[in-house]
Parts: sequence; structure tokens; C-alpha cells
Amino acid sequence: TDGLSPLKVANPMSSDREYLRTSLFGNILSTLAYNQRYQRDELHLFEIGRVFSPQFETLPVEKEVVVGVLSGPRIRGWRDRDQRFNDFFDAKGILEALFTRMEITAQFQPHEIPYLHPGKSARITLNNLALGVIGEVHPRILDRFGLAPYPVIIFELDLVGLIKAKGQIELQYQPAPRVPGAVRDVALLVRSNIPANQVQDIIQAHNMIQRAILFDVYSGEGLPENTRSLAYRLYIQAADRTLSSLEIDLIQQ
Repeated sequence: TDGLSPLKVANPMSSDREYLRTSLFGNILSTLAYNQRYQRDELHLFEIGRVFSPQFETLPVEKEVVVGVLSGPRIRGWRDRDQRFNDFFDAKGILEALFTRMEITAQFQPHEIPYLHPGKSARITLNNLALGVIGEVHPRILDRFGLAPYPVIIFELDLVGLIKAKGQIELQYQPAPRVPGAVRDVALLVRSNIPANQVQDIIQAHNMIQRAILFDVYSGEGLPENTRSLAYRLYIQAADRTLSSLEIDLIQQ
């Protein structure tokens, strides 16, 4: 809200509905808490609704947004303590799949948001146009809503802005490749404060690398302090010929 107070309703239906909502985060976290009480461990929820962004000395701006949340283990009903839980990259992957189907190339930029976990949140933009936010809910917010003490990942998108962005995309076509490519996996040790998408952009700047996909992030035991390992799958291909193993090795290096 940029420090501006939400608009107070003159005749609220209840004491906890006195203000026009500025986000759907509260709604969906309440729904998540309700479902968790019924032992639904793995939960993926979404909601579409209207929010009201406060403005200085004018009425709030009304807009429609979509909010989603992921919580619990990746495998339904799995209770092993070593089971991996849904995390930031699971939610990011869902949005990237959505953007791919809409033929949109959005950027995820690290951004500190008060109710999200520091270092695990990002702003979503397209050509400097703000589309929304994504991140892991801060532990104090989990406690306030009575949520289970494992990661909860949430995102919110400006639905109208998203649809407009699709309409502004100019499609470009190119022939499908006629020669086979190669796939290589590479793990890079980088400083913890370097964004993964910045590394990906550098990799994809190579004219023989068609795309790079981040598939694993590791930090902790065995690595130097303040570093992390980023693992990428590289799709390597030339437009006019099949690359030799030596050429692929040199590209990877």
C-alpha cells in the first residue's frame, strides 16, 4: 500500500471486514488454514477476486487479481520427515508454465516484501511492467494464521495486466531445427546474493545454447560460506549442423 491506509467501509458487515482489501493474501491463507485443520497435507489453491489499491486523496483503484498458494509435501499423503516440501521453485515453475502457454516471457526479480520471507521473494515483471509478486510466506505470518510450520508459497498476479501483456506480445516464428541437439547438465558455484535468473541470462547469451533451465539449488554443508550451487540443464544446438562432442564440451566450458 506504499504507506497509504486502505479505505474504511462506512457500514461493515463484521468487525473484521472494516476495510476494503488491498490483497487476496489474507483470504487464501485463511482458506489454507481451514483446509489444514482437516488433515489435507498437500494443498494447491487459487482464487480470483477484486482488490482496492489506496491512492492519495482519491478513491482506491479497483483491479482484478489471481492469487495462488502451495503448501505441504510434494507427494500427497507422504509423511516421511525427509520428504521435500513444495518450495519457491515449484510455484515459480507453475507460473512459468502459465506464461509459456500465454507466450509471455516474464522476469522474476529479487524483491523484499514485508510479509514474505527475506531472500525468498520476487517481483514479477514484463518489460518493466509490474505483474505481481511471489514468495515464501514469513514464519510470523504462518503463526498468525495458525498454519502448519512448513513452507507456504504464495503468488498474486494482476489479472487484467496479464491479459493486456499477452495482447502486446509480437510473435516471431523460426523454422524447427533439422539437426539433433545435445543436453548437458552443469552445476555452478556462485555467491548467495547473485540471482539465479542473472546466471541464466548469461548462459543463454551463448548463441549455441537454445535455453537453460534451473532444476536444482543447494546451499549448506560442503560448500563455502555465503555460496550456493545452481544446477542448470543446457539445451545446445547449432542451426546448420550436428555439433561434435568436442564442440559441445567447449560450449559447456
